[in-house]
Amino acid sequence: MITNRLYVGDTLNFGVNVPDYPPADGWTLKMRYTPRFTAPVQTPITIVAQLGPIDVDGELYDYAIQAAPTTTADWIPGLYGWASWVEKSGARQVLQGTQFQGELTVLPDPATIAQGADTRSVAQKALDDCTAALANAAVRAANAGTSSVPVEYRIGDRMMKYDTANEAQQSLLTARNAWQLIVNREYRKQCAETGLPDPRIIHTRINRV
Repeated sequence: MITNRLYVGDTLNFGVNVPDYPPADGWTLKMRYTPRFTAPVQTPITIVAQLGPIDVDGELYDYAIQAAPTTTADWIPGLYGWASWVEKSGARQVLQGTQFQGELTVLPDPATIAQGADTRSVAQKALDDCTAALANAAVRAANAGTSSVPVEYRIGDRMMKYDTANEAQQSLLTARNAWQLIVNREYRKQCAETGLPDPRIIHTRINRV
């Protein structure tokens, strides 16, 4: 199964089947993880797959993408886009489809996280900033006795200024709702990857008496 989340220092090991380009025909699979962030600097990571048939967790695959803990220990946490392709002498083919392209979230090593480290996702941080700014705008307007008081707030690295608390609150509500959708999507994705049920689905049981 393709890995979409990886902790720094964990083993990367999953199998990939490419029926149209098998190793037996001379093909080699490569996968490249390109950081979506610009700082700190992280060089894109290219992994050359192990050639199969190869056993991964009890199943045979054409290729295996593998990286040892000593290798992933040097990866910088953040969001990476990834793509894969096959090569052989004189030929190359980029592979299309969700099983060959996607995103990888690299998470900090929980064994080495220092006190005070902020492990929230970008979306969760923005959502929390919006919620705090909304509360501050309401308090500022209440203390001033009018919603016409100017308000400024920060979401991440971005500072915003508004002439009135009412304008700020309308903007913040829109931003908070947008970030909430992203946070919910992240949570559903995490549930799916860890085998937990979809939080949107409510299960009921009817007992007959």
